Amino acid sequence: MPEVAMTQQFLEDLLKLPKHLAKKCIGLTDMLSSTDTASVSNLSPGWRLHGLRNSPFLSLSLDMNFRVLLRRESDGRLILHRALKHDDAYREETLTSGIESTSFELRQIRINPSDLYSTLIAVGIPPQDIAPLQSVQDEDDLIEAITLLREDIGLLAIELYEHELIAYQKTKYVVYSGEQEVLSVLQKPLDDWMLYLHPSQRYVVELPHNIVVCVQGSAGTGKTVCALHRLEHLVAQGCRVAFICLSKYTALLAQPIIKKLEGGSDRIKFVSPHRREDFADVFPGYSHYIIDEAQDFPGEWFEEVFRKTDVLNYGTTILYDFNQITPPHSAKNAGKKFRRKFGRWERAIVEHLDPIQLRLVTNYRNSESIARYIRQEWNQYLPVPFESEISLFDAGSVTELHVSREYAGYKVSAALQALLTEYEPKELGLIGMGYFIGGLGVPNRIREVVEESGLKLADLSESDSETTSIACGPPYVFKGHERKALVVYIPHDFTEAKRDNVKRAPYYYIALSRARDRLIVIYEHL
Repeated sequence: MPEVAMTQQFLEDLLKLPKHLAKKCIGLTDMLSSTDTASVSNLSPGWRLHGLRNSPFLSLSLDMNFRVLLRRESDGRLILHRALKHDDAYREETLTSGIESTSFELRQIRINPSDLYSTLIAVGIPPQDIAPLQSVQDEDDLIEAITLLREDIGLLAIELYEHELIAYQKTKYVVYSGEQEVLSVLQKPLDDWMLYLHPSQRYVVELPHNIVVCVQGSAGTGKTVCALHRLEHLVAQGCRVAFICLSKYTALLAQPIIKKLEGGSDRIKFVSPHRREDFADVFPGYSHYIIDEAQDFPGEWFEEVFRKTDVLNYGTTILYDFNQITPPHSAKNAGKKFRRKFGRWERAIVEHLDPIQLRLVTNYRNSESIARYIRQEWNQYLPVPFESEISLFDAGSVTELHVSREYAGYKVSAALQALLTEYEPKELGLIGMGYFIGGLGVPNRIREVVEESGLKLADLSESDSETTSIACGPPYVFKGHERKALVVYIPHDFTEAKRDNVKRAPYYYIALSRARDRLIVIYEHL
């Protein structure tokens, strides 16, 4: 049977088609996957195949107005190229362009009736709930067994049997001109990537120790990596450095750097202050202060420090991104509340310190597809525009899935299983956007299904020391911590509450931008 692949342009066309034609296209992929390559001209009734002159494409009529262009490769693969109106299909630019267009493998998990029992166990269904499936050998056995199952499990079994569990695009790196070093690091283990500093940011790291500098950068520009390398540089110069960040998880990233300093670790202090008094007590006492994720600190905290001591006598590096600011508790007038918070913060910093102001614009931490997805989906809701202007690589399209609440855990499990076909557990992450008892994150009903399928989830700090577990948690614990591939689960209350988008945009922004290569976003609906 032939391998079927789709171009990115075909997927974009598919989204624009009327629903009944899009469904027909999906049926076409099933049919082509089960058709002998040599017999592709003899398709089922309702499909008319035409050869096109002076073009490598074959043409299939969807209806009187639309057609699909495909081509047959020398190795037997079938590439779905475009789905568009008849007149557009015959334009010269359509027939001669995109011959080298990037395509991806349509990976379908073909499930036989006899496989359903083990497949359902793999996605977390308890064996006692699917005992009738254990002896199934063919479709007749399956039909009889489904009548003995609980209704929701029976529906899931049918869905798995009739359709693929998840279609997954194989990662393929495309690095833009002059960035071969980036390609080399992308292919190394995650630990090497986490502390990779792009050469364009070396100047920030090596600024004099006695200056005050503010570094602004959108997600993906490497602010935390830059801060950690500046820490290493200053300590190596003999400075005593206080590294201040609300997140205790940032300190985990610094452990490899501390080990390299050969005794310099006694000149470093990591501080995660959660009270104004704790923040103020760090000053003075150090020759340089690095404040990472500085947008998380209220402006009044800085004001108190400036009243207490003359920070200008010490060097300070402040790194921030207003789009990662903690949202207000209420969604009402969220935009105004954000602006008020920014205003006080900026006055405290700029008026008291008069710092050198720098902005990082090279996004080398997210693939181009991920950065583009964030801009398209969330830029209109973010407190300030998403400003990273230059992406250095791409690795494959973002996958967006929609699922009913009762099957959400199984879809999350399936997405992680798909990613595990090419990534190690430590290179993956699962971020949950849902509210539940204990805070924001992945609710127990999702965790339980994922773990029953045989996958191991762990808190971020635990997963870094345990190579067989997948990091799991809410967006804010992942600040500064990317993963090569990420699943973001969005529950129905987040999906359907559009009025809260301005308030929730920072959470989405943080979550989506933690993915480096691959991003699967799962939207849950009731």
